[in-house]
Amino acid sequence: GVIMLLIFLAGSVASFLFIIFGHYLTKIIIKLPTNNKITGALREKLVSSDLAWERIRKDRSAVMGVALGSVLLMLSLMLIYWGSTGSLGIRTVPGAYMIFTSLASISLLFNFTPGSIGVRELLYTSAYSLTAISAKQVVAFSLVDRVAQLMVIGAAWSLFGRTIVRAIKTKP
Repeated sequence: GVIMLLIFLAGSVASFLFIIFGHYLTKIIIKLPTNNKITGALREKLVSSDLAWERIRKDRSAVMGVALGSVLLMLSLMLIYWGSTGSLGIRTVPGAYMIFTSLASISLLFNFTPGSIGVRELLYTSAYSLTAISAKQVVAFSLVDRVAQLMVIGAAWSLFGRTIVRAIKTKP
């Protein structure tokens, strides 16, 4: 349990440091030669995200909002994972939810398929020895997880979608 907590905290601290200092790393990566489509696509994503983060870093309230949003997202994902495993009768250690939350975030970096289908599952199954869940249980859990997350996204969109669209249309 302590090791999982340390992994989770290390990932959280590293993410926060990347938000603040990632611009310098991105500058280095951009200068590296790209030899194929994958590295070219990765470079484009880095440049795009770096420009977005540069705008956010300039606004202290936006940084705090992103940090608070990240914490709330991680907590909600942990609740979804707890519910998903519980609905399947899978028993695991509470720290496993932190690992799955971190892996779900990491899987977004490798978005080779729509919705990272298969990528997240690969990461989940690679960590099954840490989480005390078998590979078959991970696949079942992953399917329930996808449906649960789509339901949460759908509910959030129905509640806040109109407000978000209005905010986007009114911004210059």
